[in-house]
Amino acid sequence: MIHSRAMVVVALLVSCSSNSPTADSVPPGVEGHVTDGPTAGEQIKPPGDLGPDKPKAPARWETVSGAAPALVYHTATLLKDGRLLVAGGEVDDGTNPTKLSADTYLYDPQQNSFAPTGKLAVARHSHTATLLNDGRVILVGGGTSHWGSSAMDSVEIFDPTKNSWSSGTAMPGKRKDHTATLLQSGKLLIAGGENKDNGGQLDTLLLFDPAANAWTAPAYTLTSKRDGHTATLLKNGKVLMAGGSDGTYYLSSMEVIDVTAGTAKALTDSLPKGRVGHTAELLGDGRVLVVGGYCGMTCAMPNDALYDPSIDKVTTLSHFGDPPGFHAAAALSDGRALVTGGATDPDTMKATSTASIFASGASGGWTGQPSMAVARMRHTSTTLKDGSVLVVGGMSGLSSACVDKAERFYP
Repeated sequence: MIHSRAMVVVALLVSCSSNSPTADSVPPGVEGHVTDGPTAGEQIKPPGDLGPDKPKAPARWETVSGAAPALVYHTATLLKDGRLLVAGGEVDDGTNPTKLSADTYLYDPQQNSFAPTGKLAVARHSHTATLLNDGRVILVGGGTSHWGSSAMDSVEIFDPTKNSWSSGTAMPGKRKDHTATLLQSGKLLIAGGENKDNGGQLDTLLLFDPAANAWTAPAYTLTSKRDGHTATLLKNGKVLMAGGSDGTYYLSSMEVIDVTAGTAKALTDSLPKGRVGHTAELLGDGRVLVVGGYCGMTCAMPNDALYDPSIDKVTTLSHFGDPPGFHAAAALSDGRALVTGGATDPDTMKATSTASIFASGASGGWTGQPSMAVARMRHTSTTLKDGSVLVVGGMSGLSSACVDKAERFYP
C-alpha cells in the first residue's frame, strides 16, 4: 500500500521494481503534484519586443521584490484580470511536522508584488484550483494534514470582483491528488485521486456544472485507478490522462476521456516508464509534451514523450540535460513550453535552478535558458497575460525550507 507524504524520506531508501511492462513499483510515501498551465481558451498576449526595428530582448529572469508565499503543494491560478491567485499548500520550514496553510495571496503583475487575500475555511494541500468561465475560481478537495493525511470533499469559491472566499457545494466523495480540467462546455471534470491514507486510489470521475451549481458522477470510469497523474485538455475537447500511481505501481499507461461520448479509452502506446511528479503541456501544434517524473530511487528519471492525438501515438524524446521530477512547466503564448527546476537525481532529490524551452516542428527541440536565481522543486509556474512566466514557492531539497522568493521569466 502507499503513500503518506510524511514517509517520503523513507520512500527514497526503497528500491523500485516492476512486474508489469507498463508500470514500475511505487515505494511508499512518494506522490506527485502537477501544476496546470494557462486555462484552456485563455488569450495570452505575447511579450513585446524593443520596437519595430529593434531586436527582442534576450530571455531573462527577474526576482520579484519583497516576500513571496513560501509554499509547496499549493495552487496558482491566473485570473481574467491578469492577477494570480495562490492558495493553500504546505508551509515547510525544514522541521516536522509540516504545517498546512489556509492563507491565500494575490499577485499583481503591475505592482510586481503579493498581498494576502483572506483565508480558506479549511487548510489543505494537494487540492486543485480552476478558473471557471464566469471568472470565479473553484478550489476542490485536498489533504487535511501532512502526517497521516486524509482527503476531503470540501469546495471553496473565490470571487475576484470581491476578493473574497465562500463555501461551495461539496463533492460527492473525498479526494486529493486528483486532476481538475475545465472542459469546452464550461463544466469541470474531476478525475482520479486518492480518498484515504495508505492507498485508496480512485478511478471515478465527477462533473461540476457551474450554472446548476451541482455535481454529477458519470457511469463510466478511468481505465486505471490513478493519482498524481496529469490531465491535459486537447484541442478536440477530449482529455488526456497520463501516468500517476495506482497505489502499487507507478503507471506508464495513458488514456483519453471523451465526456461527450461518455467513454474512457486506454491508449495502445504508453510512456517509456511509469512515473509521478511529471508535467504534461499542450503545445501549439496540438501535441502534448510529457516531461520527466519520478519512478523510484534506483530508477533513472524517465525520458520525455510526445503524444500526437491526430495519430494516437507516443514518441519518446531525450530531455535537455538530465530529465527532472517534481519540476514545473508552463505553456508559452507562442506554443512552446517552459520547464523549470525539479530534481534530477533520485538518490539525493536536490533541486536544480535550470530552465529550458521545448519547441515543436522540424526546427524545434530543446534549448537551454538562463537559470533561476534559486533552485526549487514542487513549485508552480504560470504564464501571465503579457507572456512572462511567474514561478512561486517550492523547496531546494527534501529537508529544506520553502523558497520565499518568486521569479518572473521573460522569454
